[in-house]
Amino acid sequence: MDEIRKKRIDLFAASSTEIKNLYSSESSSSFHSRIISRYNIAEESAYIDVLGDTILGIHPVSDLYTLLTTVVKLGDEMSRDIINDVTDFLSPIKNRGVPNPNTTAVEVPSSAAVDTETIPPLRTMEVDVDRVHGYGAYRELYPHEASSDSEPVYTTSQEDALARKKLASLPSYDVRGGEGS
Repeated sequence: MDEIRKKRIDLFAASSTEIKNLYSSESSSSFHSRIISRYNIAEESAYIDVLGDTILGIHPVSDLYTLLTTVVKLGDEMSRDIINDVTDFLSPIKNRGVPNPNTTAVEVPSSAAVDTETIPPLRTMEVDVDRVHGYGAYRELYPHEASSDSEPVYTTSQEDALARKKLASLPSYDVRGGEGS
């Protein structure tokens, strides 16, 4: 008998009735069958092993996402969806921490591995607030901002901009259907 199988048997024997029902009962079997068919899981035995080992406590619940993506070979989105579906099912083992399906474990580098010399400073708007941009309305107040190379800024009144010029006269139609003058 292999080591993991013996460990499963020992943990199952030491488990409470609630955990035993969660691990091996008719209702849990039908639940897993629905999940397998809903998501068309090809690696059925791997899925059952991962969920069973999680229920027994061999793997922490927080590793469920990683186990579904690596052992069962499911995609990221499908693993998140399955975790959303099994969260209520795994409620008796919530004290072991049900994972958040929208987060994944990220390895944080140690402070010795980060070289602060190579990280450029964050650009803020401090420089932009002191500088006059764009259309040149304040060129007289800030002559150092205006350069002779800059493109001239043309202005017009709103009325002139909104006034439409006639490009051609509108055609008039004769009552008999022919085009007139």
